[in-house]
Amino acid sequence: MQLNKTRELVAMGLFTALTCMVGLFFNKLAPVSLVPFSFLPMMSLLAGMLLGSRGGALSMLAYMLMGLIGIPVFSSPPYGGPTYVIIPTFGFVIGFILSAFVVGKIMEKKEDPKLWYYGLAMLAGIMCYYAIGIPYLWAIINFVKGNAVTGMYAIKVAFLPFILTDLAKAAVATVLARAIAQRVKLAVHQTS
Repeated sequence: MQLNKTRELVAMGLFTALTCMVGLFFNKLAPVSLVPFSFLPMMSLLAGMLLGSRGGALSMLAYMLMGLIGIPVFSSPPYGGPTYVIIPTFGFVIGFILSAFVVGKIMEKKEDPKLWYYGLAMLAGIMCYYAIGIPYLWAIINFVKGNAVTGMYAIKVAFLPFILTDLAKAAVATVLARAIAQRVKLAVHQTS
């Protein structure tokens, strides 16, 4: 989806604000655990789908920076501030940036993608945030928190309980993104 610069900036800002709202409200409804249930993975996937690689990654970067300066947008306590980098799940926040970029890059290669292509992009995005999030969680628990755990432990607490729900969120994001992209394309075509 091609946007002009002003529309792109507005869309990125709105998407960042929406991501913050999801972090602030919806994620705090779930019980706090080492790795909380979150809708933020779906937001990163949608960011890449709807804003493209650059816009999606910048939107997720803005979300991360807002949290690091102290705005309480993250999913677990302390919800924001620079010390959040030592929270085991912060690697997923970093992974959301890469996820949005990769999803957007894959989608930019096709002019009128089929539904399966959206799904392929979503799977690549999911792999990105897990590829950063799981090793980061393992490293923080081992080297910062001082608890010796195995890589399998990190997979058990950060991947196995969430992969099915992440696939379901990706399916919902696929349907939403495709519907939005088709409506935007139609609106652009009608105004041309």
